Amino acid sequence: MALTIPCRIFLDRFYDGHQDSAPAAERSLGSGVIVDRKGFILTNNHVVDQATKIQVQLNGETTKYNAKVVGVDEETDLAVIKIEPGKDLPVAKLGNSDGVQVGDWVLAIAARSD
Repeated sequence: MALTIPCRIFLDRFYDGHQDSAPAAERSLGSGVIVDRKGFILTNNHVVDQATKIQVQLNGETTKYNAKVVGVDEETDLAVIKIEPGKDLPVAKLGNSDGVQVGDWVLAIAARSD
C-alpha cells in the first residue's frame, strides 16, 4: 500500500510554509550600565551588533526607551548606547580598583586577549 502526501503538505513540513520569505526577526536580551545621568549606557557590542531596533527598560520601570548606538569597539566587545529619558538617571560610579573593599559591588570589564 502506497501513501500519497500532497506536495504542498510535504514542503510545508520542511519549510514551515515560508519558502521564499525573509528570515524572521529575532529578539534578544542584554544588560548594560548607566554611565551618565543623561542616558549614556555601556553595554557589549555583541548585544547591539546588527540590531535594527534597540529598546531599554530600566529596573523597576515599565517604560521602554528607544536607544541609538553612539559608538562601538569590536575588539573589546564594548558599545555605548544613548536613551532620552527626560530625567536624570542614577549612574554607576566608575572608579579605580585600588579603592575596592570586601563587600563592595563591582563590575569588571576586560578586553579579549585572542
